[in-house]
Amino acid sequence: MAAVNHFLESAQIADLLQALDARVVVTASPAEAPALWAKLGPVLAGLPGLRETLWVGAADPAALPPGVRRFDDVLAAQPAEPVFEALRDPAALAACFHTGGTTGTPKIAQLSHRVLPAGRGCPPSTRGCSTWRP
Repeated sequence: MAAVNHFLESAQIADLLQALDARVVVTASPAEAPALWAKLGPVLAGLPGLRETLWVGAADPAALPPGVRRFDDVLAAQPAEPVFEALRDPAALAACFHTGGTTGTPKIAQLSHRVLPAGRGCPPSTRGCSTWRP
């Protein structure tokens, strides 16, 4: 999983999605975010590993590129009880985040399953916690 800043330029979005080998892109619909689709639309065709593009929100299905589906439709087709695979390796990649790109092209930061729960121990000023135990 990786969140991509929609304020980035089209070329930066393309670079990040290619570096991440994006397989699924979930984004706001063209009706909800036309400026984003203007940047994202041309990028999608250049992602060799892309298997699925899903949109969230209202949009005219006829206006969508071929193969783009509604997130709600895909979600409705899933089992009522989620199925999760057992975590075998805490060092395995869990999520990717990108830097702000203030010094050039944004860089990708990889987080493992082991470090994600560590966020619960963040200082209150970063999380709104009422207590903090270093």
